[in-house]
Amino acid sequence: LRGTTFVELDRLSGLIKYVREGAEPVLKLGSSTSGLLKAIAKEPEGATSAPDLEQLEASTSASQIVKYLWLEVQKQGSETMMRESMRLFSDNILYEDFNFKEPFKGKAEVKEFLEEFNIPGIKFVPKKISDGDEACCFTWEVDLGLGADAKRVQGISFYEVSDGKVTYIRDIPEPSFKPVQSLASVINPALKTFA
Repeated sequence: LRGTTFVELDRLSGLIKYVREGAEPVLKLGSSTSGLLKAIAKEPEGATSAPDLEQLEASTSASQIVKYLWLEVQKQGSETMMRESMRLFSDNILYEDFNFKEPFKGKAEVKEFLEEFNIPGIKFVPKKISDGDEACCFTWEVDLGLGADAKRVQGISFYEVSDGKVTYIRDIPEPSFKPVQSLASVINPALKTFA
């Protein structure tokens, strides 16, 4: 199985203070995922206006691009998000979403994939974003517009950048079924929940 690990160090002590792992799911739902999200997500009532967007220059770091797209551009709506994403993606981008068996190759395939997941009411909420000039990892959760108490899907993403353009993305959503945790809990019930 492939995966991604996010490790955060304490700036003063240098010790690890947070770890988040994402592994390739055994069951890949593919396009069924977007159908499920469309059925569940609730579009917010009364759109609020977003502040004017100050466009990010292409010659920036991976972490700056992630922060720009997910903390600034997403507020502007799906049309602006698509336009700015395509502007910052390289022509030969490789995008792996682990809900799918095969990666999306090139801007045309990636754009088609992103349009499939352009679902009113869904908002990706970054939780922790790493530093990095050429690569960046971040954790996130999906707000489906169902209220503060609703369970949110969590995940982890990895972006790689070259010459100010995103060349590679890996998205790993938290699986709904966790076979390793299920097996571990049979062997030792204390292992049922990983913090």
